[in-house]
Amino acid sequence: MFPTTQNNIADIQSLVKSSKVAATPEAGGGKSFVQFDAKTGVWAHGREGEDITGEQIAINTATIVHGWTLWHNRKPTKLEVPFVEDLPMPMDSITLPNGKVDEPSESRGFEARFTDGDETILSYGGSTYGARKGVDALLGVISIRANTEAAFLYPVVTLTSESYENAFQGGALCFNPVLEIQDWMDGNGNLESAIGKLAAPEEAVEEEAIEEDEDEPEAPVKKKRQSKRTD
Repeated sequence: MFPTTQNNIADIQSLVKSSKVAATPEAGGGKSFVQFDAKTGVWAHGREGEDITGEQIAINTATIVHGWTLWHNRKPTKLEVPFVEDLPMPMDSITLPNGKVDEPSESRGFEARFTDGDETILSYGGSTYGARKGVDALLGVISIRANTEAAFLYPVVTLTSESYENAFQGGALCFNPVLEIQDWMDGNGNLESAIGKLAAPEEAVEEEAIEEDEDEPEAPVKKKRQSKRTD
């Protein structure tokens, strides 16, 4: 189960309900499912499996869920609730004709966005040990911060991984997903790292604006991420 602290649950709930980090996307946005490959350590999203390893995303804490996932006939059935609720009872296992049993596994999930203005909502979920470990570690930090930090409870993370030798696969090199915290956002999308930075004097700002007007470059056009897959 998630490492929650009971006396701060109400605070977390009230703070994350007003989140704008993963609001409903405008035209041109949408939802894209994120996958992590335990054999290669690659993060990808979308139907084309676009490589997003090393990208930064802002996680909407309000959307973190825990529960169960049952894989049967290569299709998942999920039973998940918000992390502030108790872990639900798992669904029943399914016995196959050959006597094998498909059993539910604990799962975790959340929604997030890229930090570069992309309107796409990213949906991540997993029922592996690595997936649970990554989200549980993240929520543990959020819970600790909730006792002292009133606003910045939305982690900005880099999608990375850690390798290990899998004893069940003859020592083969495998990977666990890692959500490496880089910064924090408040409910309005402001970065904690930006707080405390002094604004430039008014004269300096005006002078800089004049200089930029003299040779103002074209605004960069945001390009869609390109798939790095070679298959």
